[in-house]
Amino acid sequence: MEEKFRRVGTVMVIDDDPGSLHYLNRVLSDRGYVVQVFPEGSLALTSARLRPPDIILLDIVIPGMNGYEVCEQFKRCERLKDIPVLFISGFDDVIGKVRAFEAGAADFIAKPFSIDEVEARIESRLENRRLQAQLKRHNEDLESLVQQQVQEISAAQMAVIQALAKLTESRDDVTGHHVERVQRNSMLLAEELRRRRTAADEITAKFVQRIYHAAALHDIGKIGIPDAILRKPGRLTAAEFEQMKTHTTIGAETLSTVCRSHPRSALLRMKWYQFLRQVYKQ
Repeated sequence: MEEKFRRVGTVMVIDDDPGSLHYLNRVLSDRGYVVQVFPEGSLALTSARLRPPDIILLDIVIPGMNGYEVCEQFKRCERLKDIPVLFISGFDDVIGKVRAFEAGAADFIAKPFSIDEVEARIESRLENRRLQAQLKRHNEDLESLVQQQVQEISAAQMAVIQALAKLTESRDDVTGHHVERVQRNSMLLAEELRRRRTAADEITAKFVQRIYHAAALHDIGKIGIPDAILRKPGRLTAAEFEQMKTHTTIGAETLSTVCRSHPRSALLRMKWYQFLRQVYKQ
């Protein structure tokens, strides 16, 4: 065989014919494989559960469980079900082949066989497993990268929200750290409701996190209130107080406009009345 086929892999051979076991063990070992040989299925299953092979060559007629039953046992085991099983048998009839594939076989090799054909089929299945493993690792890496990017984007969004909140607070800084206190108190109330399990469907861990960030925007509408009113040191007149109260409407309209542009934002779609309803129930 060409050198490209000589790759390390563990081949389990299950056959009651000592001659076949010896031949396959010797030839496959010479070609670079780690070979495990077993004369019957139960011993092979016990060994595989402890040290799974990369591929299995399985005869049909063996003591105890026949090859079909052994293959079915491998496929029922979560740890072993993905190991390719290649039947290698002198029963080269259509019914036997169909029965083998029904049991979970990946391939069928008829005896007498060419060792080059056996190795080519082994390598074909092993290469398929290698590609599947690479694809799995790639998907895991991609998922991790996407998650990292989502976290970075989320962190950037939270930073912008916090900056907007602080900008609003800077125009009305009499109370000092008002935004942080509202955030903290909202989170504490939500965590207590979650702890009591009185609103398990609504007050989830994600809800608690979102309420904390959303609370920073509660006074965002003050950006639309004139400084003469917002920063007035004395008591507001009735007209000024009415104008001051419009900051809630300004904030609601602003956030609604943004939400229409970004309808999938869970933070912008938060329904505060659901949260407040649960608070007032207590």
